[in-house]
Amino acid sequence: MPQVIDGDSLLKNIKGLPTEAFFVDTNIVIAYKDPFAAALKNPSLEKYNDKVSELLDKLKSEGFKAYSTLSVVLEYYKYIQVNFYKVYKSSATGKETFSLDSEDFKKLKTNDSDFITKWKIYLESFKKPFKKNIIIIDKTLIPKNVLDSFEGTKIDFGDHLLYEIVKTYPKYKCIFTNDLDFYSIDDDDLYIITFNKGIIRKAKTDKKLFNL
Repeated sequence: MPQVIDGDSLLKNIKGLPTEAFFVDTNIVIAYKDPFAAALKNPSLEKYNDKVSELLDKLKSEGFKAYSTLSVVLEYYKYIQVNFYKVYKSSATGKETFSLDSEDFKKLKTNDSDFITKWKIYLESFKKPFKKNIIIIDKTLIPKNVLDSFEGTKIDFGDHLLYEIVKTYPKYKCIFTNDLDFYSIDDDDLYIITFNKGIIRKAKTDKKLFNL
């Protein structure tokens, strides 16, 4: 079971991070950039996003590097793609769109000049965090080993891929996430940075809360 680092405590003692760097999960990238301004409609989400941004910026200013993997980049791209399509279609039709129609997306991306112009803006939004703030590193994984080690009921495959990369970097074995699933990983040497109160409560009960 991982050791949990309370994000609020880390904000007060950045130098207490027990690893040389950390990895960033998809949900943290979304909170950091908030590309669809979801926080404007939700004060609690705005407060959370602000803390995520503050912590990332403070960790960087103290010399800790933020890393991530191509699996996270892909998940973030899908988040941008699906939500841009839903916003665009809802605006164009006046009706709320709940899912991505891949074929319609391809047609719009090819033939609709307004869609193309706006999509290019979001493509830059998609690329930006990985150009400036979060470094993408990956190691070649052995596909058979990745599939054999995927249990499938505790964490999803994207999280599994992230962890498989993270565990190959012992000095950076730390994930900044809001996802409770990571707490189910059987690895006492893994650290989780989080603002998720549910994870923090479980860690306190299990005596897995890291003392900064």
